[in-house]
Amino acid sequence: MQRSLSVISRLCGLKAPASLLSCTASSSSSSSQWRQSGRKSSSQDAASLLPRTQLMHNGEKVQGIFTKEEMARRIANLRAYMSNNGVDGVVLTSMHNVCYFTDFLYCSFGRPYGVIVTADKCLTLSAGIDGGQPYRRVFGDNITYTDWQRDNLFYIIQQELRNCKGKIGIENDHVTLDTLAKLNNALPSQQKEDIGVATMHMRMIKSEEEINVIKEGAKTGDIGGAAVVEAMREGVPEHEVAIAATDTMIRHIAEVYPHTEIRDSKHVTAQLIRPPNLNIITHGLGFKVVSTPTERTTR
Repeated sequence: MQRSLSVISRLCGLKAPASLLSCTASSSSSSSQWRQSGRKSSSQDAASLLPRTQLMHNGEKVQGIFTKEEMARRIANLRAYMSNNGVDGVVLTSMHNVCYFTDFLYCSFGRPYGVIVTADKCLTLSAGIDGGQPYRRVFGDNITYTDWQRDNLFYIIQQELRNCKGKIGIENDHVTLDTLAKLNNALPSQQKEDIGVATMHMRMIKSEEEINVIKEGAKTGDIGGAAVVEAMREGVPEHEVAIAATDTMIRHIAEVYPHTEIRDSKHVTAQLIRPPNLNIITHGLGFKVVSTPTERTTR
């Protein structure tokens, strides 16, 4: 087992802070509650030798969509609310709030993500499947949890917030019953309070930077719409229309935001476009062209 750990260490070249590691069978008793019940003792001992967390701080920080000043403004607003409402720590888990307060849009792949915000810390929690990408893109710091044990994300939350005396803010509109049970298991003595409505109100007040991004998004949509009109002809497969629109928008986004990631999704089929049953549905910065013949039901 020690040899395996040595190999992993050499391959990854990574380590985690001592406060966030549980690497030996004799590690702190707080980690024992996270072991999966029902396993054989030998399996538990083997798993306990592997790290719960690691720092994947490889590469340089990249320029985000928003400036550091804009991101600092958002965090400052959240901390002001926390200070005024007796909230010592916040755990954000939704895509929109993680993105809003860190400038990082995660894709879960079945694994949870989160952000811990305190008076002096903004720490993004990400899965190992993303490697060092979250660290490079987030505003603030980042730590990666491993898959060697279950619920390592909640282990980090426990280690970071267990000494908080005040309330812990969570998103009631995003936290499932299962997640809430794990949060209560990690932080049994802290009162949980909804932060979802408050953060929604924060996001509603747009800064000048945000307004500019919204305007640019609308412009991108107009460019995509024009490409749809240009490509749409009877007998043309709908995926070809979608490709024309999406590729046009991607090229425009790449010109305006050359430093950002470009993501697109084409949820279309190879069916041919036939009038009059044609719907064009806009989705944010992307277009989805959907033909709706009578024999089709749901997508």
